[in-house]
This record gives sequence, structure tokens and C-alpha cells, in this order.
Amino acid sequence: MLNQVSVPADAPEAEFALTGTQAVPATVAGRAMRLVRVLLKDPLLVCGVLIVAVSLLLVVLGPWMAPYDAQLPTRDVSQAPPALSDVPSLILQSLQGKLHHPVHWFGTDSTGLDVFSRVLVAPRVDVVVGLAATALSLFLGTLLGLFAGYFGTRSAESIIRISDVFQSFPIFILAMILVVLTGRNVIDIIVTLACLYTPIYLRLTCSQVVSQVGRTYVEAARAVGNREIVIALKHVLPNSLTPALIQASVTIGWAILFTAGLTFLGAGVRPPTPEWGGMIAASANYLVLGEWWPSVFPGIAISVTVFGYAIIGNVLEARFRQ
Repeated sequence: MLNQVSVPADAPEAEFALTGTQAVPATVAGRAMRLVRVLLKDPLLVCGVLIVAVSLLLVVLGPWMAPYDAQLPTRDVSQAPPALSDVPSLILQSLQGKLHHPVHWFGTDSTGLDVFSRVLVAPRVDVVVGLAATALSLFLGTLLGLFAGYFGTRSAESIIRISDVFQSFPIFILAMILVVLTGRNVIDIIVTLACLYTPIYLRLTCSQVVSQVGRTYVEAARAVGNREIVIALKHVLPNSLTPALIQASVTIGWAILFTAGLTFLGAGVRPPTPEWGGMIAASANYLVLGEWWPSVFPGIAISVTVFGYAIIGNVLEARFRQ
């Protein structure tokens, strides 16, 4: 079961700088400077932001940055990565164009696929699934949580009970079952993970909405003649989103880990699609033979990526509690 971000019930409402009766938006330069100051105060946050930025860059440019085709075997089978002492000279020769073919920086696997190229291209599956599943579950969960918390009807209570049933099952086993039943492609994995994560955002948003419905600004909006649906969407929802947005950073990392885990167990995307979990699964048996590189480098990539998203989630939660 995933850990949800714990949020105090008396979370502050959205704040605005006021001059007279008009809200004054912060300038772009002011926001940028404030962001720089926040980053400089927290080196760990800088590390997380850099990791996330690199993962997003690889999603966009990974196939063009890879020296080899990630799905096309080369003639070099099970070639070990170069020794650390040789790396500086190889980089210099590569920059000077003295090499006849690109270096296999992470070696090759038992089929001749370049591990470095596959590690660079794999975020197009893992990170995209994580982002898409989180975005879809965030959208569905916040809307359902708003409906359940604000209107409090029998239908809303039924939604909460259904979410409890989903959360009562081991989430990884349930994900495997749903993926096997629906199909082993990226879209099905995204939809499956989104369905499993939606109850988390539903409960987070519902608890926040319940704490907001009795606030003065809700009564004021109702007094001036706003419809209930307008009050819920325009006033209550913006003041209830912060915990869900904080949770999103953590959920992205978990979704990446789940995608790799599903593929590792044979329930995820099909080979030879570059995917970190699939790379580990395909080469795990060769560890006993001393061929560590085809599975170790993808494992490091997963760990670092999930760590980066987790850092941002932890920092945001700590600042929200202040």
C-alpha cells in the first residue's frame, strides 16, 4: 500500500497580495528570483530538480542522444564497458573523431544491444507512463474527491467505499492482474496505474474539501448567488489541491517503479522495447557469469530517477507543513 502525504486539516487557504481590491500577480522576474533563492537554500532540492530535468530531457531527446539504435543489435555481443582509466582518452578520441564507431559506454548485452543507448531511450516508456498515469489519476481523483466531499450524497459515499475496496488489495498484485487482463501495452499500463492511484487523490481531496466547506469564503460565495457547482469548482477546489499536487511527485516515482516491476515480471511492455525493468529481467541470469553491466546500469537509472521525484515530493511536503 502506498503511503499518502499526511496533511493537516487546517491547511491555509490560497493567499493573494492585495492592493485595494485588486489582486497583484507576482512578476515573472520576481517569481524566478524567489525560485532561485529557494533552490540555493536547499541543495537536496537542486539535486532532485536536476534529476527530474534530465529525465524529461531524455523523454524528448533520448533517441537522438543515443549513439546506437536501441532496438538494433550490434556485432559486439556481451562486450564489457571500458575501464575507468580508459574513459578520458576515449572521450578525447570521440571528440576528435578518431574512432571508427561509437563507444559502448555501458557495454552490450547478450544479444549485442548497446546498453547505454537503451538506458537513454527507456525513459520514453518509464517516465511517460509515470507522468501520464499520475496526471490521469490526479484529474479523476480530485474531481471525485471534490464531489464526495462537497456534496456528501449517497453516491459520494459509494465512491469512497469503492475506493476503499481498491485500496484493500495489494496494489502490485492487483496491477499485475489488471495489466494481464487488459493488455501489455503502454496505454493499458497507464490506465491500470491511473485506476489504482485514483483512490489516493480521492481521499486526499475529499478530506481537504470537507475542511473547506465551512469556511467563510464559501458562505460569502453562496450569499452572492453563486451556484453550488460554481462554488465547488471555482472556490473550494483551488484551495484543496495542494496536498494532491504534493502527492503527485511521489506518485510519479512509484509509477515508474511499478512500470519497471511489471515488465521485470513479464507483465509489462513487450521486448525489445527499451524499458529499464525489462533490461534487468533479460540480463539478470548473466550476473552469475560476471556480466553485471546489462542489469546494473538500468537499475541505477531507476533508482536515481525515483529518488529525484521523491526528493521533490518530500521538500514540497515539508514546506507545506511550515
